Amino acid sequence: MENLTLSEGKALEKTAVALGIFDGLHRGHLAVLSRIFERKDLEPAVFTFKSSTVLTKSGGLLLTDEEKLRRLDEMGVKYVYCPDFSDLRELSPRDFVRQVLVGILNAEKAVCGEDFSFGKGGKAGAEELSQIAREFGISVEIVPLVRKNGKSVGSRDIKALIAKGEIERANELSGERFYIREKVVSGNHIGRTLDFPTINQIYPESLVKPPNGVYSTLTEADGKTYKSITNIGTKPTVTDSDLIIAETNILGYSGDLYGKTVSVYLLGFLRSERKFGSLSELKIQIEEDIRKRKDDFNE
Repeated sequence: MENLTLSEGKALEKTAVALGIFDGLHRGHLAVLSRIFERKDLEPAVFTFKSSTVLTKSGGLLLTDEEKLRRLDEMGVKYVYCPDFSDLRELSPRDFVRQVLVGILNAEKAVCGEDFSFGKGGKAGAEELSQIAREFGISVEIVPLVRKNGKSVGSRDIKALIAKGEIERANELSGERFYIREKVVSGNHIGRTLDFPTINQIYPESLVKPPNGVYSTLTEADGKTYKSITNIGTKPTVTDSDLIIAETNILGYSGDLYGKTVSVYLLGFLRSERKFGSLSELKIQIEEDIRKRKDDFNE
């Protein structure tokens, strides 16, 4: 995938462009993105802002910017233009079409959701995009909102559920499991002394954060998927730090993942994080958490 933000280049071929922030890749986003692969004579392309420059006050993201680009690349997107919001915020709707869709992305087709807005102040919508784009020879496909159980699928509602710890409902609405994908960092090795070796990942500041607590998870390690339990929080029993860590016990895994990038998928909430009076009390609770993990949450 060619990142036109970095190369300051232009798409060489004619493209079909998906437009959106795409701060996650839930059902609604995929409904838009899937349309750019339908025209075999056009290269698939995406216009999106760096999510972290648009949604800093929205309670976090469903995907980090790095992960969003990685996923788009995996999908087969040929070109992506992903500027900071501040770079384009003053553009009029017509200038956006002329400079971005025509000048950078060489678009012949554009696809957006029915709630898409653009231009200075976000005052122009999907119908205005269709009208302006037609003047430049670009066709526009407007995709209806996707609904699940009578409710439109949107990032705001999914993130609200995650923030309340309602992971199962969030995953059902999204159509995919909420996850973190980060490098494994060195921990304090307390888990190993308790006979429960764990991996530690720094929780991304840009992601929406569920309540501190223990979660039923799945972890991808060395090409396989394992049941796991993950504590997201500050680990108050063993540290006074305020740093949010995702500490995962991978059931049945014994390899070394230090320095590797690992994906941990949240399935459901087990219990709140709390400070124990001793390591022996913590060990008893971990044993109980593992027992629950083996019984709960069908994958």
